Amino acid sequence: MDRDWAVIYEFVFDRLRAVRQDMVIQSLTNLDTVYILEECVRFYLTSMDRLRSRPISVFDPTINNTHLQEVIKQLLVQYDAVPPGGTKAMHQNRTEFESIYLLFNLNHNEALYHFLSLPSDIRKQEVCERAWQINMAAIDHNYVRLFRLLNQLSLLEYSAVHRHVLPLQCNTLRRMNTAYSSKACKFSLSELCAMIGHTSSQDTTSLLVSHGVKVTDGCVSFFKSSWRE
Repeated sequence: MDRDWAVIYEFVFDRLRAVRQDMVIQSLTNLDTVYILEECVRFYLTSMDRLRSRPISVFDPTINNTHLQEVIKQLLVQYDAVPPGGTKAMHQNRTEFESIYLLFNLNHNEALYHFLSLPSDIRKQEVCERAWQINMAAIDHNYVRLFRLLNQLSLLEYSAVHRHVLPLQCNTLRRMNTAYSSKACKFSLSELCAMIGHTSSQDTTSLLVSHGVKVTDGCVSFFKSSWRE
């Protein structure tokens, strides 16, 4: 029988919190601990994807993100507690969760320093390298490259970085509004839509209009004076 994910979330959320507290009290460091924490991360990310449009009375993204941050940091500590050569099974998913941590904390110094401290064989894995390149594109304000890289992410990876996407899109439009500010200049709405990672021109139009940018007949007119936050 199908059930509302919000009901599932409330039930599982409370029980996972109790399990995590028990693990901390017992100071557990083993394969079962790693497995539980990995599943916790997946649960919080999946819930974020499925419930982000629900009212805050049903799903509070801030609380969810706080628990996700705590769990993934616990998980990374567990990975470090046992060297890679000690228990191979404990590290088989490490690259996936290292990339998720880096994406969830996009352009955050602590996450960047942590990544640089990892062994080179982990950093060079495709998923980790891509997460690093996304961070570098964000730091360099290379938004075209950044959104192209975002399109290559898995569902869980994209869920991890999703909270940063709208601010990145707004920053892109703000810069373009300055760079292309001219009465004689028109920018293609369809090209802009693809550039910032939207699948619908209606979404792009709504975002532009919310910032005071005029859209007419599939063309965008940028003017410095029209922009509003």
